[in-house]
Amino acid sequence: MSTAPPMHVNTLIDPQALEGTLFGPIPAGIPERFTQALIMRVLDAGDGISDLLFSPGRPPQVERHGQLVPVAILGLAMLLPVHTAHIARELIGGNQNALVMLREQGACDLSY
Repeated sequence: MSTAPPMHVNTLIDPQALEGTLFGPIPAGIPERFTQALIMRVLDAGDGISDLLFSPGRPPQVERHGQLVPVAILGLAMLLPVHTAHIARELIGGNQNALVMLREQGACDLSY
């Protein structure tokens, strides 16, 4: 019987190194409060919002009453990979479990 930790837990991971691997260098040119302003804007998209979704090649989206709905933001028709990497880096904030889950599964849930 194995007592190995679950795959998403690895105590030998350097979170800063993994961030660099996943997100690349910190980009220049993105406004200082980009993520904060974006989240506030998508939360203002209406009532019944349960999830915020940020995917490259798509506009920011919310799940509202069980339906995915794009959120129109002036000057940001589609999120680029540099945007989603920046958002993920800020929201994950060095959380090792979230970083490993993102690396292994391509997504991570930050709701808890």
